[in-house]
Amino acid sequence: MTMHLRPLSCGIAALGLTIGLAACNNDPQSGTLRVQYDFATQTSCDQHPETVIDVRVEIGDALATETVTCDNAGGELVVSAPAGTHDILVQGIDPENDAVLDNLGGQITDDRVEVIGGESKDFPVELSLVPARLEVALVVTNNGIPAQCTSNSIMVQGLRAQAWNFAAGLELRSHDFDLCEFDDFLPVPDEDRDINGRVFDAAVLQPIDANGGDVGPELEVPFAGPVGAGKAVQIQVSCAGDTCEATILEGDPGPTTDTEDPTGGDPTSGGSTGMATTGGESGTGADSTGGSTGG
Repeated sequence: MTMHLRPLSCGIAALGLTIGLAACNNDPQSGTLRVQYDFATQTSCDQHPETVIDVRVEIGDALATETVTCDNAGGELVVSAPAGTHDILVQGIDPENDAVLDNLGGQITDDRVEVIGGESKDFPVELSLVPARLEVALVVTNNGIPAQCTSNSIMVQGLRAQAWNFAAGLELRSHDFDLCEFDDFLPVPDEDRDINGRVFDAAVLQPIDANGGDVGPELEVPFAGPVGAGKAVQIQVSCAGDTCEATILEGDPGPTTDTEDPTGGDPTSGGSTGMATTGGESGTGADSTGGSTGG
C-alpha cells in the first residue's frame, strides 16, 4: 500500500499539455523526489539469511512515505514532499515487519535530502545491513528487596555488556552501564554499526562495582545461532549479593556458561550452566527475534 503527502499530477486538465505539466512541477511548496535504491555487496532482496519483501522510504517525520515491492535489480520510489531539507530513511522490510536493510551505512551515507519546490530530483541510496541490537536490563536486590542504585550496601553497581561473534572469537561491541541508568532494557550503543547480525551469536555480561571492577564471574550467553540483521536480543541480569544470573527474554538461547575466558574452548558446546540461566520467554528463533524496525 502506498501513501503520498500530495498527488504527483495536477489532474486531467494537465495531461498532454506542456504548459499544464510545467504548472504541475512548479509548486514552490513541494517537490518531487525520485529515490533510486541499490544494494551493497552480498545484499539483496533475498540474500540469505535476510528476506526483504518491501522497500520503504520515509521523508522527515512521516512527511511523505512510499512503499514498493523489493526488486533484486534495484528500483525507484517516487514521493512528493514539502520543500526544505529533511531526513530520509530507506528501509528493506522483512516478513516480520522488521527493517533489515537501510541507507544509513555502506558507501552512500547521506541521510539528509534537500527537496526543492517545483522541481524533481534524483536521490540514489545504497541499502546495507541494519545492525542487530543487544539490549540488557540489570536488577539488583538487597535482602530480597530491589536495591536503590545509590546504596552503598550492594556490591553490583553496574553491568558490562558485550556483543560477541563466538564462532570467530571476536568481540563486536562493549559498553559499561551504571545501575542508576536502568529503568528498562537499554541497548548497547553501536554508533559504528559493529553488531553484525549475521555473526552476532553470543553475549558476555559482567557485573561490575562502582569502580568498574568485576563482581563474580562473567556470564556467557551463546545463542542458538546468529540473530540476524535488524534483530534484537534482550537479556536480563539479576543479582543478589555477588551472585548473578542472566535470562534471555527475547531471542533464541543456546547452551550457557559462566567463565572467566569467553574465547577459551568451544563456548557453544555446552558445559556447566553455572548461574547464567537461559529461559524465560524466548523468541521464535535466531532469525526472528522480533526487533523493532529502524536502523
